[in-house]
Amino acid sequence: MAAEVASATEVLPLAKVPPTVKMGHQLLGYIRSLDHSKSKLVRVREGCQAEVESLLKEKDEVGCSLREKSLEVEGLEEMLHMEKETSTELKAALAIEEEWRKKIEAELAELKE
Repeated sequence: MAAEVASATEVLPLAKVPPTVKMGHQLLGYIRSLDHSKSKLVRVREGCQAEVESLLKEKDEVGCSLREKSLEVEGLEEMLHMEKETSTELKAALAIEEEWRKKIEAELAELKE
């Protein structure tokens, strides 16, 4: 039957093709167009999914790097705090030594007189 319809449409001029056959051809065209659009959509979706996975991986790497840098900064801040304390203590010790030196120099000057 389908072969008869196909041969009938080939023989009949377009104006004489039954409307149901025309509609069938239009539906086939729409179905092909939808299939093509669906295939394209699937490819785009796969590409987007790959990019999302790549960005998530990059985010994890940046997060790890950020945590490492934060720990490093904390360590450096602690070292800086300890260095400041040491510096303050050394300045105090130097001031005491300076006072002792001046006192000894004053005593030596008195003894020389």
